[in-house]
Amino acid sequence: MASTGGKKRATSEESKSPRPSKTSKSPGRDAASTPHLLKLKGMMQKDGKDHRRIQPESNLTGLTSQFPDIGYPYSKGLVNEDTNCYRNAVLQGLFHIPAFYRYMGKLHQDCPIKSTRCFVCRLQYLCWYYWNTTGTWKGSEDHGLFCVSETLCRSIHRSMELDANAPVNLISLREGIQDGAQCDAREMLEYIIADQILAKLGPPDFVTYNDMFQLMLKTSWTCQDCGRTSDTIAPCPEIGILLPMAIAGMQDDRSLDWCLQPYFAFQRRTHCADLNCHHASRIRDPNPSGPERNVTSTILQAPEILFIHFLRFDQVWNARRHRMDEKKVFYRIKFPEQLDLSQFGAAGVSGQGLKYRLDAVVAHGGRTITRGHYIAACRTHPNDPLGDKFQVIDDDNSIASPRGGGIEDARRPLSANNQEFEPQMLMYSKIHVADGE
Repeated sequence: MASTGGKKRATSEESKSPRPSKTSKSPGRDAASTPHLLKLKGMMQKDGKDHRRIQPESNLTGLTSQFPDIGYPYSKGLVNEDTNCYRNAVLQGLFHIPAFYRYMGKLHQDCPIKSTRCFVCRLQYLCWYYWNTTGTWKGSEDHGLFCVSETLCRSIHRSMELDANAPVNLISLREGIQDGAQCDAREMLEYIIADQILAKLGPPDFVTYNDMFQLMLKTSWTCQDCGRTSDTIAPCPEIGILLPMAIAGMQDDRSLDWCLQPYFAFQRRTHCADLNCHHASRIRDPNPSGPERNVTSTILQAPEILFIHFLRFDQVWNARRHRMDEKKVFYRIKFPEQLDLSQFGAAGVSGQGLKYRLDAVVAHGGRTITRGHYIAACRTHPNDPLGDKFQVIDDDNSIASPRGGGIEDARRPLSANNQEFEPQMLMYSKIHVADGE
């Protein structure tokens, strides 16, 4: 039977890790040293002596849908100094994905750059710190939460602002970082994975990167004139699946399956590869791009972590002001806790490798992408004393599950003041079948 929530849940209170006291200390580690690298095998080097661990243990063995052993299995708040909520929400989601935690320990173990100036080093340390230290208590004795230290939160934001770490292709994100403005959470995810992590990989790491994030698709269409079938195999150009919300037939409570159908079956104009047919089709349809074809895409390789993005922001023409204005699409989408993509698998691809478990949702509240607020709804760690729930995490202000922590908290996240947010990004983990389950 497939695992639906990472590790098996503890069956008694004694088997769950207790929440620490507010005065607990963080554990320390040792490692080998080198005079040339400032980080060696995941350990910070200082004055040529062993110092402390700044990334998770190197561990991709075992089921990637389960966390390895960690220190303190409860969610923590991240400090938002001003407009960093879009960053915090994406980071919260990633940190609650077991495969991402394991991956942070696998890559970029050695670094010649000071860790506060290397974004990937900061990301790895923040990921390790999140699950292996108590954090700092914020709030009153009865109403508060443990948070990642403000110094560490600031350091990862400061590292993004360095010229050496500036986004290369994400122009609006780069300008937003420079201006201190709120940006798109989807661009933040792309910055982390495609801009920063990919840039720090060595040759042996590319296979692991592809396994972790790459969706490989086979695109096929058949020429109506000559009957020739054309196939193209290529990775999805985006980090995840992008689903437009401003489309015909969209309405409240559409299923995720309904939204996925046009992604895998659509029409586009293209020419036949057969030269004779190409000339004949131009007589029938003079469009320079070629006749319309019915195209289907199927999955050849599914990643360990699948991101699905709801494109809620659309550009509409404002006739009164003679300009394009941004408009948010507010439709509610019913997405499942367990997602089965086997209907979209290519021939010969195992359906078991196309099943996923929802681990996090990034949601936006507000009317425009540069305003409003972002929060995250994340699946708790399997050993959290609160049990298997979705917790709504609002920066370092609150952690709450107003509906009891079920799937509705993920579908319709509520902030601390009970404002409903619209899910914008879904983070799914591939389900693996453990021996004996």
